[in-house]
Amino acid sequence: MHWKPGQFAFLTVPGSGSRLGEPHPFTMINPPRPEGGVCFAVKALGDWTRHLPMTLKPGTTVQIEGPYGRFNFRKGSQRQVWIAGGIGITPFLAWIQSLSIDEARRIHLLYSALNAQEAFGLNILAKAKAAFPQFSFDVVFSQSEGRPNAERLIANAPFNLKGADFFFCGPPNMRKSILEGLNAQGMTPRRVNFELFEFR
Repeated sequence: MHWKPGQFAFLTVPGSGSRLGEPHPFTMINPPRPEGGVCFAVKALGDWTRHLPMTLKPGTTVQIEGPYGRFNFRKGSQRQVWIAGGIGITPFLAWIQSLSIDEARRIHLLYSALNAQEAFGLNILAKAKAAFPQFSFDVVFSQSEGRPNAERLIANAPFNLKGADFFFCGPPNMRKSILEGLNAQGMTPRRVNFELFEFR
């Protein structure tokens, strides 16, 4: 299977009965590699995902359909802000792992997780920050620090946000709140791109 970082695929577990026999979408968190292999991050958010660990064992056959999606930072400008909420970090992890050593874009990531135990991929973020001077990130633990807002984003981003391209993957109310805050402070984005976070 060939995919671009940030795309998703539908997973089905054949022969598992009606519960896991229906396809569900998940983002590939790794870019394509010469040695092959695809990795998904799955959070127990509903009936399907809660039953997956009880059904999926080493050697189980899983059907993968895809890839799908056009969430692509490479079509963005030289200043980009990536905002992730919870498991919405997944496409950004794929993007980060696809950065080239000569990456010219300035990228700042704001990642909101409930707490440190719920945060996923922090090792990938730290590794990228050390390797790419143009990449920075800020993690908000909403349980103790409150929800992320425009004020925190403006204060921690290492460049002027006005006219930057924004990429969101997370709850729609988080996107709406941050955009309203940015517009109120005259930091209107150049373009807003977002992944559909809920397939209902």
